Amino acid sequence: MINLDLTFTDVEDFYLKFEPQWQSTLSKLEKKIIKPSRLTASEIMTIVIAFHRSDYRDFITYYINHVCQCWQKEFTQLVS
Repeated sequence: MINLDLTFTDVEDFYLKFEPQWQSTLSKLEKKIIKPSRLTASEIMTIVIAFHRSDYRDFITYYINHVCQCWQKEFTQLVS
């Protein structure tokens, strides 16, 4: 079983260091309008990492049957 809090903390620490480099690379590329996400990048990465550590074979089933049902309190801005 995945420790969601520990995984999120590790991802958040990584992303805080990674984001400035990523933003500087994006600023060099052609700027496109990007619709803001309801979830943070760290929350999205945490869900994807948890999926890869789960027994689910496809992400849609995992998201609908596990994330939306079990982690509603942890991720309050989930897209249904």
